[in-house]
Amino acid sequence: YQFTLWEAPQYYMAKGFFCGTRQHVWEVRALVHALRGSQVSFWLPTFWEDLVLANDILTGSNQIEIENIGYHTHIKDRTPNSAIRIVKTDGTTLCRQVTGSSEVDSTVERITLDQVWSETIQMEDVDHIEFLRLCRIADDRVTFEHGNNGKARVSFNVIGVQQ
Repeated sequence: YQFTLWEAPQYYMAKGFFCGTRQHVWEVRALVHALRGSQVSFWLPTFWEDLVLANDILTGSNQIEIENIGYHTHIKDRTPNSAIRIVKTDGTTLCRQVTGSSEVDSTVERITLDQVWSETIQMEDVDHIEFLRLCRIADDRVTFEHGNNGKARVSFNVIGVQQ
């Protein structure tokens, strides 16, 4: 039989991105060295629209209302989907830890967060909401494929870690 302390399986995935200049390549090398290979964990966004805002976010509240996707029923603020990042249309991001959830009705769920909002955020000002997952580089291999004019493609595997 199979046993795990996690309520969901540990995730493992490949990540990669492009560096357009020599400066960006240098910054990525510095980041890889700062992470000390697979020793340091970091928060990695999913880069998807995981949650859809159902109402404006109000000042002084520590909750958001989202379209019902079964978060309260299936995810229940468990790792790896217990942190979110709100990406606004102006490019700014806001990160929060989920502390609880409830189902308002068949179309809306309410998520409780670890901090209150310092400003009101209109629905039209939110580009998307994505999960943040705590992970680390899975093995001590990061591949830099250099191209012309200082450009490079960087790829590595990541694995989820518990909080």
